[in-house]
Amino acid sequence: MTIQTDRPSETPPPLTKGQAEEVAATWGLSGNFAITPFHRGEIPHYLCQDGAADYFLRVSPPRGQEAGTLASELAWIEALSEMPGGTITTPRILKTREGRLFHAMRFGDELRFVVMLETLYGFHLTDPARDDWHHYGQTLRGFHEAASRILETAEASWIGHDRPGFSSETFILEASETLLRAPWIEPDLAQAFATEAAHLSEAVRRSSLLDDARSFIHFDLHLANLLLTPDAWVLLDFDECRFGPRAIDLGVVRLHARSEGRLEAAWRPFCEGYGDASVADNAPLGTALKALFLAGKIPNRLDVPDVAKDPHGILKHLLDIIHDERIGSGF
Repeated sequence: MTIQTDRPSETPPPLTKGQAEEVAATWGLSGNFAITPFHRGEIPHYLCQDGAADYFLRVSPPRGQEAGTLASELAWIEALSEMPGGTITTPRILKTREGRLFHAMRFGDELRFVVMLETLYGFHLTDPARDDWHHYGQTLRGFHEAASRILETAEASWIGHDRPGFSSETFILEASETLLRAPWIEPDLAQAFATEAAHLSEAVRRSSLLDDARSFIHFDLHLANLLLTPDAWVLLDFDECRFGPRAIDLGVVRLHARSEGRLEAAWRPFCEGYGDASVADNAPLGTALKALFLAGKIPNRLDVPDVAKDPHGILKHLLDIIHDERIGSGF
């Protein structure tokens, strides 16, 4: 759901006339509407204009999601947006004429899920100051607290419970085995990941990381997934949200700050804003786990242009992050 004021250069293919008419009928748009390709990425977005208002149309990628998985993600976005006091801001999801949060639609031989979102214009921080990092920490802490309050009152049957959960097998074993099985990866590189995976398994066992393993986490809240509007910092891209240790969310911040050469300037004010040292202490381990998880996705993401350009380079960068976090933090 990354929405920017500048139009990205890579755009998805346009919708057919029949697809556009199906969208208009599903959401009750006027006859004076236009749907324009906006942003490709892993999840294509289209700008939808009907004269009265603008919206963003999000289309699940070809590998897609199961309907229940998507419904649970959208249920969380809706629940967060309805929290009293407006403490957490997310894009508003427009319901279909039948009151649903998404619509299943054919794209050739594939069934994809389409979501209509309110238009949000703002900007992303490209050169964060100290106060920005502090506010970033506060924003993530506010999100975690809001999620906890939602879980305290949610009924057992609420579909929001149906998100993936953290397990060592998912984050460590599956990722390392995927890398070892990929025939194009240099054997030494795959083995280096296997070695680091073994260190991580032991580190998780010894740590307090799993004390809050049933917390709800965003799992991808780096700066590009925060949209700054005149009124709020808006949380975007919940498609990977799940249950897991909050330290992994802090680890995402460390991973991106380290990759951009900002870690030294960012980490102290961010932690001051977040305000929970017990979670921050495990953040380097969370960084390494997220980096390994991303590495494990690379063999199945060679259809993404940015990945296909240099998959070995991406893997070596992620391996360096895992190693540096482990050595620097002593886990």
